[in-house]
Amino acid sequence: MQDTWNLFVHYLSEDKKNNVSEAEYHSTIEKQLGLLGWMIYRNEILHKPNLPIGNHNFIQPDILIQKEDKKQFVIEVKRPLHVQTAQDCDQLVSYMRQLKLEAGIYIGEHIEIFYDQPQSEKAVSVLKIPLELDNKRGARFVELFSKEHFNKEAIVQFCENRVKEMQHQESLNKIKENLVNEAQQQITEGMKMYLMEKYGNAFSESDIINMLTTIEFTATPKGGKQPNAGNSNSAPVPQEEDIMCFLRTRNTDAKGIFNISTQTLTVLKGSTINPQHRDSIKTKDKQKRETLIAEYTEYKDGTLVVVKDVDFTSPSGAALFCVGGSENGWKCWKDEKNNELDTYRK
Repeated sequence: MQDTWNLFVHYLSEDKKNNVSEAEYHSTIEKQLGLLGWMIYRNEILHKPNLPIGNHNFIQPDILIQKEDKKQFVIEVKRPLHVQTAQDCDQLVSYMRQLKLEAGIYIGEHIEIFYDQPQSEKAVSVLKIPLELDNKRGARFVELFSKEHFNKEAIVQFCENRVKEMQHQESLNKIKENLVNEAQQQITEGMKMYLMEKYGNAFSESDIINMLTTIEFTATPKGGKQPNAGNSNSAPVPQEEDIMCFLRTRNTDAKGIFNISTQTLTVLKGSTINPQHRDSIKTKDKQKRETLIAEYTEYKDGTLVVVKDVDFTSPSGAALFCVGGSENGWKCWKDEKNNELDTYRK
């Protein structure tokens, strides 16, 4: 499966490097679908078909895949240097619902699988795959959507499992946040029970409780990053070598933690970044930014939001990710007192 994925994605990534038009990219995608067993001459790949909806209306999805003249899944295509918008996702989901298809695929700057979960108001993104070789998620994509293995029930089961995995992870994240936010109380209670069991013969419960009140407990995720960073109601508390910092422009409202010792910066979950690239951005920087956007961000209510903390080796790299073009990160990132990060530069 991995070799098939590499063959499938190779020419898509080449198109991305060459910044081809949407029409050229569309053509490449249809050719590459042949690697998955779908053939145009068998009427399995329909190019922008006019499909009647109701008595007088038509829809025209970019690509519709059929098997024995039965609709299987739909693909929404955007050019490879496009930056996904909420409208793109809504368009794909609209086609899925009108054609009564549970699954749909977005192919643009990345590949993304959407699932229209029954009795849910919104379809969900269940898998996002960068256009890169040797990607394990890519191999899973090939397994799911190749003609040989394609099965609607298997697709639905995969999507349901992914939804459960994401919900499970979200629950764990909330527990982690609660542990960090309520560390003093929770750790004190746990330590009290431990100390009573170990030293209860020598000290009374009130002795141990009074001793514990003289200690301040904190909990910090590995790397010094706070999981509540995306919560607008409570800013993370930096460690001794960490500085909370901010970068705000017309299209960006980002929070970060700058580590003085390592001179690295982490853009925190909950930050909003510019969905567009600046005209002046270099091609290699654009490609790297698109990969990061595919992996670390999602659109929420029309805004591009960071959904996982992103580590950078320099403030300038973090700034480029946030604003969409080259910036002097030592100048544009500011601490809570509005001092430039250059103040902490070694």
